[in-house]
Amino acid sequence: MREIIKSSKKIRRKKLFEVLSLLLCSFLLVFIYLGYISRMNIFMINKIEIEGNIKIQKEDILKIAEENLSGRYFFIFPKNNFLIYPDKKIAESIKSYFPRVEEVYSETRDIDILRIIIKEREPAFIWSSGKDDGTGDFYADKDGLIFEKAPKLSEGVFFRIEGLSEKATGGNYLSKNIIDKEKLAKLIKFKDEANRIVKKNINIKWQLASVFIGDGGDFDFIVSDGEDKKWEMKITARDEISIADNKDFDSSGVLKTEDGDNTAKNFNGYLINTARNLETVVLSEFFKKDNKNGDNLEYIDLRFGKKVFYRFNDARGYSNSSTAPEVL
Repeated sequence: MREIIKSSKKIRRKKLFEVLSLLLCSFLLVFIYLGYISRMNIFMINKIEIEGNIKIQKEDILKIAEENLSGRYFFIFPKNNFLIYPDKKIAESIKSYFPRVEEVYSETRDIDILRIIIKEREPAFIWSSGKDDGTGDFYADKDGLIFEKAPKLSEGVFFRIEGLSEKATGGNYLSKNIIDKEKLAKLIKFKDEANRIVKKNINIKWQLASVFIGDGGDFDFIVSDGEDKKWEMKITARDEISIADNKDFDSSGVLKTEDGDNTAKNFNGYLINTARNLETVVLSEFFKKDNKNGDNLEYIDLRFGKKVFYRFNDARGYSNSSTAPEVL
């Protein structure tokens, strides 16, 4: 009886082995067959078209795409097969190599043509590290992401932001958002509103050309006529925009904030009130009396709420308040 049972077990194991072997062989045959089919020319991407590039050379994008399409998966399936080409890897490689690229899309057309459509970032302002050797200027987009070195440009071509500490990035600025984008948006909005007030009530030739962000959270705007005349406009952040250490950046280079939403709202409220105070003072009779189209203006100091200080270059200055102005 025992011999019969042992014999029965051996037969079952043998049959199981045969079935598994057959399944494995069938899988390998299908795998090899699919590999053969996948290499047929009808499924191959034979041409790459690049669209949307403006500053980036088409040849440079093509090189990255071709590198990602070369080779095979598991040594069998070609990566340039239109059904299994590495679209995400191509996009990631292009964005990693070119910080100027904001978005990458890819699609196949007529099976054998791969279309890569890119969207480049547009420079919204210049960020300067403060170096005077011509190597410290960078283009940044509307969200504050630094994406490319910039040449030394004439004042007024782009709004300019300076003064943030180099220790935050160790000198590596590319692909970093060094200012919280919510606060940056509010700051740019204030700059635009201040420009409107200045042009309308002082002289149309003036515009806010740059801002220096101090370590204590003060903002020192330079207002320029585009030639050789300038004056300053000072405000404070209250909820300061500051840069601390590398630990304040996440893996993608974005500045981390604990209470970003509330801080941005508070900052926005402060800037709205500051713009109102600016308009009030430039419309006051005392300011208009001594103002000469802004040509004799040295500064307007808006850091102290409703008490706004300003000074003309004839050594007279005033503070705007509910009472008569004081000579500073």
